[in-house]
Amino acid sequence: QQAPQFTISPNPSKNFTRIDWDVNLLGLMRIDLLDASGNKLFSLWDESKAMGLNSLDFDSSALAPGLYFIQMTSGQNILRKKFWVF
Repeated sequence: QQAPQFTISPNPSKNFTRIDWDVNLLGLMRIDLLDASGNKLFSLWDESKAMGLNSLDFDSSALAPGLYFIQMTSGQNILRKKFWVF
């Protein structure tokens, strides 16, 4: 299974944020928001999603300004990207 690929836009963000990802196999997909230390704050997504291109919009306006991480987990594959809020 290939690691999931995703984009975060806009990044940095102030209000609403969109995550777009592409998966090549049907299966459980989890997307978590982590603080700057890597501690999980909450899950944005935790269920199966169809193969192909997918997207998720979330309200980031309640987050304090600073560095966060978006972590995507699919099977044994984990991908983490920096996410800035201003």
